Amino acid sequence: GRQNTLEFITFQIFFNYDLYSVINISAMEKFTERINKGYISTNLYHNEIHAADVLQTTYSYILHSNAIE
Repeated sequence: GRQNTLEFITFQIFFNYDLYSVINISAMEKFTERINKGYISTNLYHNEIHAADVLQTTYSYILHSNAIE
C-alpha cells in the first residue's frame, strides 16, 4: 500500500547493491518508518509517495549515468 512504497523502494535499492552487508536491515526499516510517519497525510504533494518518487528518480539517474563506477 501507499504507506509501504518508500520502504519497498529503499529495500530494493539496498538489496541490488548489497548494502545490507554494511547497514543493518532493522535500522533501515526503522529509518524509513520514521520518514513515513513524519509526513502529514493531508499534504497532497510533499508526502511519502513524493519521497519514494524522489528516491527512485535519484536511483535511476545514478544507475543510468554509471555514477556508481
